[in-house]
Amino acid sequence: MRIFKKTIALKKRAHLPRNALIPSLGTAAIIISILFFPVLLSGFPVIRTELIPAFEQLAYASFLLMLVGLMGVSYGIVQFVKDIPAGHEAGSIIEMIVHVLTTSTYARVFAVITVGYALFYSVVSSTLAFRPSEIFSEQYGAAIPSIVTALCCGPIGQIPRFTIYLTEQIGFLIIPINILLLSLVSPLVGLNGTLALFSYRQSLRKSGSRWGGVGGFGAFMGLFTACPSCAALFFASGIGGAAALSLAASLASFQTLFVGISIPVLVLTPYLISRSILKAYGGACPLPEKSNSSDLTGTP
Repeated sequence: MRIFKKTIALKKRAHLPRNALIPSLGTAAIIISILFFPVLLSGFPVIRTELIPAFEQLAYASFLLMLVGLMGVSYGIVQFVKDIPAGHEAGSIIEMIVHVLTTSTYARVFAVITVGYALFYSVVSSTLAFRPSEIFSEQYGAAIPSIVTALCCGPIGQIPRFTIYLTEQIGFLIIPINILLLSLVSPLVGLNGTLALFSYRQSLRKSGSRWGGVGGFGAFMGLFTACPSCAALFFASGIGGAAALSLAASLASFQTLFVGISIPVLVLTPYLISRSILKAYGGACPLPEKSNSSDLTGTP
C-alpha cells in the first residue's frame, strides 16, 4: 500500500512540471516579446535607412513571439481545467469555477460574453477601426490592403505598432500591450458574467447581482485600459466639441490607474461570487451536469 501511494505521489510530481512547462515558457515569451524590441531600439538613436527592413522583420518576429506565448498560456489553462476531477459537488472555489465553465450551457455563455466584449473593446480602444466616412487611401495615402510598421517611438509595450489597412474603411491598429490587455481582460469579463448568471440561476439573486455589479464596474473600467483617450472619445462622442477633446486629453495619462483598478476587480469578483455560492450551500455546491443543454431560463 505504501509503495502504491508513493507511486501515485511520484506520478503527480512528474505530471505537474509538464503541465507548468508550456505556460511558463509562454509567459517568458510574452515578457521577452514586450521588452525585446524597445530595448533593442534604445541602442540605436537613429535608424539608418538600410537597417529599416531588418528592424521591420524583427518587429514582426517579436509580435509573433507574443502570439506564441499567449497560445502557450492558453494551452496551460486548458490543461489545468482538464486536470480538475469530475464530480457532482464542488468543495472548492477552483473546482466550482472549472465545472461551471465546462458545462455546455455556461461554456456558451462564457464564449459569447468574451467574444462580444473583445469586439467592443477592440472598437473602443481603436484596435479595430471602422470609418465609413473616410477613404484610407486618400486620407493617409495607404495602399489597400497593406501593413504599415511604426518602429519608433514609444514606451515599453507601445512599440512596434502595426497599422493594417484591410479595406478603404476597415483597419486595425495593433499595439503589443493592447493585444495583451485584450487577451487578459476579455476572458475575465466573460468569467465574471458567467458566474454572475450561474449565481442568479441558483436562486442566489442577491449575491449574484451584488458581486455581478462589481464585476460590471471592472468590465467598464477595463475598456479604458488600452487607450483611455480613445475610450473617452467613444463615450463622449455625444458631447462633441472641445468638451469631448478635453475629457479625452485629461484621461490620457491614467492608463496605469485604469489597469490597476480594473484587473484586480475582475480577478477578485469571481472569487467573491464563488465564495458566496459555496457559503450558501454549506461548502459544497451542487454542480450542473456537463451535458446540460437546457435553455438559460431554467434552473440547472
